[in-house]
Amino acid sequence: MSARPDFAGAARCAKRLGELSVVLPCLNEIRNLEETVRQALKVFPGFAERLEIIIVNDGSTDGTGDLADTLARGSSVVSVIHQQNKGYGGALKAGFLRARFQWIFFSDADLQFDFGDFEKLLAHLDGADMVIGYRVNCADAYSRALLRKLLLAWDRYLFGLPADIKDVNCAFKLVSRTALTMCMPLNSDGGMISTELLLKAIRQRLVVRQVGVRHYPRQAGAQSGGRASVIVKALWETAALRKTLRQMRSR
Repeated sequence: MSARPDFAGAARCAKRLGELSVVLPCLNEIRNLEETVRQALKVFPGFAERLEIIIVNDGSTDGTGDLADTLARGSSVVSVIHQQNKGYGGALKAGFLRARFQWIFFSDADLQFDFGDFEKLLAHLDGADMVIGYRVNCADAYSRALLRKLLLAWDRYLFGLPADIKDVNCAFKLVSRTALTMCMPLNSDGGMISTELLLKAIRQRLVVRQVGVRHYPRQAGAQSGGRASVIVKALWETAALRKTLRQMRSR
C-alpha cells in the first residue's frame, strides 16, 4: 500500500462504545502529530459517546511537545502528558495511568494506520477482553519487517507465544480497563511492552481476538524501533519478563 487516503468524514458505526480513551505515544513526531490528532478527532466521535485523546510526549526534542500543547488547547477532549524519554512502553504506561474510561485504544502518532479500521476491532469485541490488530500488508522497510518476524519467532521460542498470534507489535490495540488491570503491573519500558501485555492476558485466560488492519508507509519522521539501544533494552526486558512469568506460574 503506497498511498494513504484521507478520511471521507466522521465514522458512522452501528456499534458504539459508551466511553473510549485513545492513547497516542509519540517521540519526535512534529511532522505527523497534528494530522494524527485531526484524524482522531474526525473519526473516534463516531465510535464512542464519551471520548478522550491522550498524547504522551516521550521526551521529544523537535517541538512535538509544544505542538501537543497547542492541539490540547484547541480541543476539550485532548490532553497531554510530558515526560523524559522512557521508551515506548514507558509512554504507553503513562497514558494508561491517565486514561479514565472503560475501553482503552492505543496507536502510534506516525500516520501508518487508518483509524477508520477501528470499526473492525469493534466488530469482534463481543465477549472479548482485548482485540489486537495485525498488519495485513506491512509497509515497513525490509529491515524492520525482518525484525518484526524475528521478534515473533523470539517470543514463540522464549515465551511459548501461541502459534496463531500473527503480529505482536502492531500498534493498533483495544483493551478493556478490567483486562488491563488484571495484567498489571506492566514492567517493560521499551518495545517489549506489547509482548508483556499479550502474554499476561493469555496467562490470565482473557479472551483475545485478532483483526487484520491496513498499514501504510511512514511519510515523515524517523522510526526508532530498530536502533541498537532499543534492541539492547529489549534483551534486558526479555530476561526480566521471563522471570516475571515464571513467578506467575508458581503462584
